[in-house]
Amino acid sequence: MPSEERYIFVDYETYWDQQYTLSNLTTQEYVRDPRFEILGAAVAEAALEPPKWVSGYGSVLLYLASLGLDRPGTVTIYHNAKFDAAITEWVLGIKHWRVYCTMMGARPYQVPYVKGRRMGLGALAAHFRLPPKGGAIHQTRGKRLSDFSAAENHALGEYACHDLELTQVLWQKQWDTLPASERELIHLTVRKFVRPALMLNAQVLEQHLCAVRKAKAQVLVDAGVEDPAD
Repeated sequence: MPSEERYIFVDYETYWDQQYTLSNLTTQEYVRDPRFEILGAAVAEAALEPPKWVSGYGSVLLYLASLGLDRPGTVTIYHNAKFDAAITEWVLGIKHWRVYCTMMGARPYQVPYVKGRRMGLGALAAHFRLPPKGGAIHQTRGKRLSDFSAAENHALGEYACHDLELTQVLWQKQWDTLPASERELIHLTVRKFVRPALMLNAQVLEQHLCAVRKAKAQVLVDAGVEDPAD
C-alpha cells in the first residue's frame, strides 16, 4: 500500500431520454446500450480543487487516461460509483487502482438520519444544508452532444461541476470517519461489479465430466449400442 494517496473526483453526464433512463434500465443495460453517449465529465484532481468540465467522449478519454487512475495510490471517487466506474472501465477502457463511492459511504452514518433514508446526492446535500443540487440535467432529455449549443454545454458543465463539488464535500465528511476496512469493502464491491468473473472449480468439473462419461457408457452398454467415439 503506497504511503501517500491521491484523490481524483469524477462525475459523468450522459445521454438519456424518456424511455432510456436508469429508472427503466439496470446499470448494465443502460451503459451497454447502443444509445449510450458520454456528454462530458466533471473532474477534480484533489479534494479542494475546483472541478473542470471536459466535454465529449474523445476529450474525456484523453483527459482521464492522462491521470493514471490505475497508478498505485490513486483513489477515484464517485457518487453512485457502480454507474460511473462502469463507464470508466467498460466504455473508456480505463482501469482503477482504488474506487470510493460517497453514496455507499453515506449508508452507515448519514443515510439513517436523512429524510426518507435516501442516498441520492440531492437528499444528502439537503441533509447537510449544502447548496441544492441543480436541475439543468432536466433540460437535456433526448439531446445528443451535437444538439447542444455552446450555452447549453456550458450550463451542463456548471451543473456537473456543482454535483462534483457536493461529492467532494461528502467525501471529506466520510473518509476519515469510515474505517479503512470499510473503505476497502466499498472498493471491492464496486470492483466486483465492474469486473465480474466466473470462477469454476476445475477438479469438481473434471469429476463431473468423468461421471457423465461413465453414465453415458453404461447407457450404451445397456442398450447394446457401440459407442461411436470408440
